[in-house]
Amino acid sequence: MVLQMVGYFLAGCIGLSLGLLGGGGSVLALPILVYVMQVPPKAAIAMTLVIVGVVSLIGVIPHWRRGNVNLPKALIFGSATMVGAFGGAKLAAHPLVTETFQLVLFAVLMLVAAIFMILKSQQRPQSASTEETALAAYS
Repeated sequence: MVLQMVGYFLAGCIGLSLGLLGGGGSVLALPILVYVMQVPPKAAIAMTLVIVGVVSLIGVIPHWRRGNVNLPKALIFGSATMVGAFGGAKLAAHPLVTETFQLVLFAVLMLVAAIFMILKSQQRPQSASTEETALAAYS
């Protein structure tokens, strides 16, 4: 019972992360579902798709109201990711793709992402004019 309550608290933290940072939901949700809530890995992976999708949909509302959402780009990018998610789900149903393989692949991808983020943060900061130009492109 206590472990389940910890899992629900951590789920709230996932929502906070998604709303605050716009991402990180599945990175946090999958280990919590598997190791805290004791959901089997294959089911947990599928659940993260639904969880992150619904939470992100709710989190976009304030940003939509402020005009921070470029709908045409979001629809193009979202459509491409949906096709990829469908293909990945079909591939995951293959008998050779085990739960262990999926969890190892997830861990490797998270390490690669972390390395890229660290390397990016060590690069020289851009000048203010370059940042303003990049921000203007998104408005």
